[in-house]
Amino acid sequence: MLEKLAARLRPNPVSILLFLLIVGTSAVLFGSTSASEQVAAHGQTTLTSTTESFWLFGVELTRDSAGGVQFSAHWLQLFSVLALVYIATAIVGSLFRGGALAVRAVRSMIYAVAASIALSVVAGAVIDKVYWDYYFSRPGIDPTVFEIDRVETVTPFSSEKYGPLVIDRHETAGSVSEYTSDVDSLPFQRIPHALKQRGLLPNPLQYVPPERLQKTWQFAQSHTDLYGSSHGYDWRDWSNGVMIEGSLASGSRLAVLAIRGGEVSNDHYPYYEFLLSQNADGSPGRLLSTKRFYFDVAGMEGMAWYGIALALTVLSAPLFMALALATLFLRNARRAKRA
Repeated sequence: MLEKLAARLRPNPVSILLFLLIVGTSAVLFGSTSASEQVAAHGQTTLTSTTESFWLFGVELTRDSAGGVQFSAHWLQLFSVLALVYIATAIVGSLFRGGALAVRAVRSMIYAVAASIALSVVAGAVIDKVYWDYYFSRPGIDPTVFEIDRVETVTPFSSEKYGPLVIDRHETAGSVSEYTSDVDSLPFQRIPHALKQRGLLPNPLQYVPPERLQKTWQFAQSHTDLYGSSHGYDWRDWSNGVMIEGSLASGSRLAVLAIRGGEVSNDHYPYYEFLLSQNADGSPGRLLSTKRFYFDVAGMEGMAWYGIALALTVLSAPLFMALALATLFLRNARRAKRA
């Protein structure tokens, strides 16, 4: 009796793979991270430590700001959980003993995990496209912008509901020079930031004439499909952005119009980036390119395809492997019965 039990609990490639998968999946699903902060007398907040808790296993890892790591565990809980997982996976693994059968089982598990990862990546990309209107990453700035040789005007603007674009003359060369490329809620800042990196922002700012700003925006709207709004929302309620006029080394005149709209749904906003040629009088010539996507403010801004793919893989890989092993076991049982 004891010999049979010991034989069933003896590890093999199938049980080892199952054990590692279940422990890793559980660590991801039942883990959490917390941070400890210290507020100094001058009001600044300093991160002092981060703690990763794996409560199912009773384990905690704490990293301090100096790089030190402290490990703590409830040993009885840890060993009990690992023992239960080992016994369960060993029993399943014992169903696939034997050279050829074990090889087929391991191969089926690998294929199942690979299929889970592939489908999860595809699902993450599709969700990205549906929610943000792009696959994998935001559309980059049109490369022609980086060929601008001289910037003539930089015009920050805003608008109220259905109103015209109004030049924001409170914005100065100093404030525009502080624009960054990594503010998710203000994506239009990436254009001035890119030009600032090349030392092209004029100081003081030169603004475009208001009527030219309106004509450029009207021209851009008439040559592209704008996002719709959900019931109860209207992206025209409020918008802001920046228009930049410049020229290439060849002398060709260009205008860049970057504008974010109001909410189209809860915490969900549209962004447009238009690159246009200009005639000699500054009027719009033709639309050269359009970049557009959604972004969130205090919503789902951290959601990206890789996070979605990881979550779906963690959830689906065990299911795919279970189905693959169950299918293999039933096929083997039918073969044995026929034999």
